[in-house]
Amino acid sequence: MRVSIHIPKTAGQSWEAQLGASFGPRLLLDKEFEDKVNSIESYREIFEKNTPRAEMRDREQRAKLLEQRETLMRDYDAIHGHFVADKYVGVFPATDFVATFRDPYQQMVSAYYFMKRKEKESFEKFNPTLPQFIAAFSNMQSPFLGSVTLGDLAMVGLTEQYERSVALFEAIFGKKISQDMRRVNTNPDRQGATYEIDAEVKAAVDHHCAADIELYRRAQERFQKLASRYGV
Repeated sequence: MRVSIHIPKTAGQSWEAQLGASFGPRLLLDKEFEDKVNSIESYREIFEKNTPRAEMRDREQRAKLLEQRETLMRDYDAIHGHFVADKYVGVFPATDFVATFRDPYQQMVSAYYFMKRKEKESFEKFNPTLPQFIAAFSNMQSPFLGSVTLGDLAMVGLTEQYERSVALFEAIFGKKISQDMRRVNTNPDRQGATYEIDAEVKAAVDHHCAADIELYRRAQERFQKLASRYGV
């Protein structure tokens, strides 16, 4: 089973659209947190650990997935959604985890403006600056791996090299992916291909997102090794 982890603001919705066009009904969208998709608090709930609520949730998820395992294997070839990788560890006889990572400076700024658009009322009430937002919602990428290491992933993509990432997926899995590269859920107000990162924002990310910075560095290395291996 191919299991695609949708880390927020890493072109995950664009990737979901391409997977849907390519796998059709053989793609299962994990929508457990769909009703909360506009709230970063839902992301915190996803990777909440070591609490009675989280332990109960994990037990219920595991029991449900194991009960449905044969049906899932029969009806689907891929799963995509917002979840910690641990949710699907050991569920299927063989699992190929896939995830795309983004430069943490760009990802945090993108998340800020996303939440500013989607949760306008909350932002007008608290009016956090970008550095304050970064301090409150630090390291948004690394928790989604859970106990799965970067080396355990069958395929690593990079938002900044999206087209090559799609090509890498095709090469690794021998699956043709829809070539409709239109981006979904992008910031309509962004000027240029990337956000400008000023010194204050860079300092905030450096201080609060060290785990994601290191993860992205290693993701870049793994991506380049896989791309070289598969001639992408």
